[in-house]
Amino acid sequence: IHFLKKRIEEFSGVRIKKELSTYFYVQDIYKIYEFIEYLIAEADAFVPRGGHTPFFNVAKFVSFITPILSENIAGYTIIGNQFVPITNKTEIAEIGKLNKNTEELGLNNIRVHLKKAIDLLAKKPIPDYANSMKESISMVEAICTIIEPSGKTLGDALKKIDSSGTIKMHTALRSGFSN
Repeated sequence: IHFLKKRIEEFSGVRIKKELSTYFYVQDIYKIYEFIEYLIAEADAFVPRGGHTPFFNVAKFVSFITPILSENIAGYTIIGNQFVPITNKTEIAEIGKLNKNTEELGLNNIRVHLKKAIDLLAKKPIPDYANSMKESISMVEAICTIIEPSGKTLGDALKKIDSSGTIKMHTALRSGFSN
């Protein structure tokens, strides 16, 4: 099996269940998350012989797993078909809205930064918080360039946006970006 780096011929139906059980009981938790991410990413490849539809629907699978993660206080949720260490419902909803809006509006540059930030946050066994934050700031910069195209830097764009009244900016946020 591809994920385990073994040939399918090495398993029978009963043996694969035992092999997977044994494998996962001795692994770190992130290996189980990686396996589920693999199943989600490769769902289209899991089509029965002669069939046209995958064995499982990714959206239903994610909807099934999400409450289980929450109930078990896993510290992770699935965003963009990856496990990320975000559990705050407001943050999850905002990321979902941003992803949907950028897709609908064709804002690919912003989507690329969002995906990279999530990918870095989902990195296992240790998330790459620093580079995820850099991608997030690059995303803010891309958004500001759309709102205020005459700003040469993020600071310039934010000053113009703030002074124009287009977006009301919290003073601490303004101060943080200007330093």
